[in-house]
Amino acid sequence: MNSQDAPLGCVHDLTELLEVCPNCPNGQRCPLGWLPLPRLSAPPDAETYLREFAVPRTPFVVSGNCARAWGWPAADGRWRDIGYFAEHRQVRAMDAQARRGQGIRLISFNVFKRQDAVHREAKTEWVSRGSSRKFTLRSALLLLKVRAKRRFHARRKAEALYLSAWPYDGEDWSSGAAGESAGVYGLGLDIGPGVAFAKCLLCSELGKVHPLPRRLRWIYIGEPGTGSAPHVDPLSTHAWMWQAAGRKEWRIVRRDPVADAFPALGASSPPGAPLDMFGPTVCDALATWAQSVRPWQSLEAESWKLDSDGLTDGLTAWAGELKPGELLFVPAGTLHAVRNAAGTGPSVAVSHNYVDAANVLGALRCLERALGALLDELGQACPRDQCKDHQISVCLALEHLESILSIHEHGLLVATLSDAALPGRLAARAALSDRAAAEAIAAMCLERQTQALGTAEI
Repeated sequence: MNSQDAPLGCVHDLTELLEVCPNCPNGQRCPLGWLPLPRLSAPPDAETYLREFAVPRTPFVVSGNCARAWGWPAADGRWRDIGYFAEHRQVRAMDAQARRGQGIRLISFNVFKRQDAVHREAKTEWVSRGSSRKFTLRSALLLLKVRAKRRFHARRKAEALYLSAWPYDGEDWSSGAAGESAGVYGLGLDIGPGVAFAKCLLCSELGKVHPLPRRLRWIYIGEPGTGSAPHVDPLSTHAWMWQAAGRKEWRIVRRDPVADAFPALGASSPPGAPLDMFGPTVCDALATWAQSVRPWQSLEAESWKLDSDGLTDGLTAWAGELKPGELLFVPAGTLHAVRNAAGTGPSVAVSHNYVDAANVLGALRCLERALGALLDELGQACPRDQCKDHQISVCLALEHLESILSIHEHGLLVATLSDAALPGRLAARAALSDRAAAEAIAAMCLERQTQALGTAEI
């Protein structure tokens, strides 16, 4: 059942009978029981992090300037200035390569426009209107710098721009830095040595320079009113986000069991998930989604009793704000959305996604599905007994899957085809509660990999 098939009227009627949720970000009578984001005064140690947050998939905010405690150079405030990024050696090197057509991709903004206040049907004040034209990265940053200085975002009818999910470490740019080659000072060093509790298994198993973990690192620069649609992060990864400037409003929803929240291959959100998490209808929409895989009880049934916990059984929702200097942990498999808050100028943040003992089972499930897609593609395109060169057929199948899988699913698939032992090594590092299931899925991955490759080598 998807959100269009679910009995929206029932949910809406039920909310009329409920108390106003004291933490509801919309001030509604709602069945969710929104919780404030848990706040810690200091980062948790590794054991506490796994036991109380990563394994149960509970988000938290580390208040105060944890970056200073970790010794990050960016803690000195340099990231509050968009001009710092525009003039950085890495950005200048990328700009030079892009202008020479040397593999650095051009980027575009997500463009948001303010809704007229008289349009009551509008779900939010700002609405995404698609993408801008293409820019080199430095040109885009200089434009944001000028707009911030002139406060374009504060004008009543202005557009708002969002440089969303720039994979700042995902491209090979060092050769464009005049005379400095690979030793050039990259933006990643500004946030070294990283987050103490977030140790990525993909980095340790594939190596720090492997493209897959590097493609899971992003910088976000957005004007007030911009934001992201509800989504689940790729490969069932956790994420941390550090807020360098401005503020972000967050909505995070956990659905249990975690398999209920898995998007389809190549998709960013699970079936039936709400398309908006900041509008006035979000509470009803989330309650409907919570019930979409569970039979609805008839309101007329004599045995039915109003139970606000039962309405959203298996769903927990948090709302809160991330302020400058704070760090947020976003658990794997949670549906979440972000809005850059008004009043403090552009928001600047960095996030890294990662796999650890608590979510390696989910990453292996993603890999199993990707291998299944490869087998399907091979069977449709060129059955083995009819194919003269199986290695060519595998390469062609992988090329076609680039348009079906996400870049991260495809990257994990290719990494596994090149390293048959990778799933087993990942499974061996799963949390004890997940170890048996992870090892079983790793065995299935190996079987599918053998079926797909035969004697071919990637």
